[in-house]
Amino acid sequence: MGTFAKMFSPQEVKVHGTVAEGLDPVKALFQEQFNAGEELSAQVCVYLKGKRIVDLAASSADSAYTPDSLQTIWSSTKNLTALAMACLVDRGLLSYSDKVTKYWPEFGNGQAGKEEITVADVMRHECGLPQFDQQLDIQDSFPENIHRNGVGRVIEEETPCWPENERREYHGITRGFVAQEVFRRVEPGGRTIGQFLREDVLGPLGADVFIGLSEEEQKKRHIANVEAPSDKDVENTAGKQGRKDVMEAMRRFRAYEGETEGKRKEHKDTWKQGAAISFWNTTSCRRAEIPSAGGLASARGLAKVAGMLATGGKAEGRTFLGEAGFRAMHDLPTEGWTFGMHTFYTQGGVNFYNDGQVQRGSPVKEGRDGMVHYGQLVPKGLHGWGGYGGSVFLWDQERELGFVYIPTYLAWYDLKKERATNLLSTLYSCLKD
Repeated sequence: MGTFAKMFSPQEVKVHGTVAEGLDPVKALFQEQFNAGEELSAQVCVYLKGKRIVDLAASSADSAYTPDSLQTIWSSTKNLTALAMACLVDRGLLSYSDKVTKYWPEFGNGQAGKEEITVADVMRHECGLPQFDQQLDIQDSFPENIHRNGVGRVIEEETPCWPENERREYHGITRGFVAQEVFRRVEPGGRTIGQFLREDVLGPLGADVFIGLSEEEQKKRHIANVEAPSDKDVENTAGKQGRKDVMEAMRRFRAYEGETEGKRKEHKDTWKQGAAISFWNTTSCRRAEIPSAGGLASARGLAKVAGMLATGGKAEGRTFLGEAGFRAMHDLPTEGWTFGMHTFYTQGGVNFYNDGQVQRGSPVKEGRDGMVHYGQLVPKGLHGWGGYGGSVFLWDQERELGFVYIPTYLAWYDLKKERATNLLSTLYSCLKD
């Protein structure tokens, strides 16, 4: 089990970084989570009205880990893809209400229902392609190979299938691939989502965030591996430490028969190379553009993006997303369910947390599966999304606040994302005082 063997056991871990005046409880909780053995390596960063007010990082397992270390952010990447698509909308190149075939005629290809799918359907996880029948080769998603249409061809041959009596089903990996094919056909220079964001948004913003990082660049940066032990390893380690809360979370997760944040149980692996966590730590996976899950970021970098979105698409005297695109990205939230969680996806593909807590300690709603999900613990009114195992990438337009938390230990059984939501709840309690 390697570094995981120390999980859930009391330990002394030094937390690096700073918090603004009045936010010491946030740092104390972050420290407590490490001391209780909840973390391997993690970062949390917050911007408020354009200023960084929380900037913390720690590791119990990696001496090279710093606040600038990059790591996989999983489905928090979906917010970045939504941002890229919104930039095209803002420039008048794309409309969410348009059918996908307007920009990509081959997408229809004669399969029933496909001709009517809109860009908004794709962004809301409602286009009926939660998985592909054909497996992909990871090399097809290398930036230089995307233009050969290896992934696009597979999508063109797929037949959509929707859940009974509803449209929404979480497209854990596939949403980004469909969006990528639309994006590169519309973007005047033919750039991919990763290339566009890096050149037009993330680079100018000074945000250490990437969708696809070359082998040469990977060698120049510290990229922390993510770790997701098996249920047996978690159970054994938690049991030895008397962690009944973890054991109960595991029990409930095992009993859950529905769709999860990763995929439906009957879904096969996306890639021919498999889906082991070790695969996500490889050079080839980090080089590929996986716009639904493969983003590499530090919390510092991602929080710059969240802070920019919290202030209406502007930061440091520049406009990164114009008013029209920003408004369209956040417009028309529609009700539905995503792996048992009540969601309100906008036409631009970010969730509006309409069911979140009004204040800390207020009653928490359960999902239709009887479980409490993290969306019901996020303060009401925020936008964004989170990622497999615990990452969270959110923005609050009313407060002009951007919040990001990223862990390397993937607590896949924790539907509440408690490490993140507890930090977020503590932060908001401090700000209200």
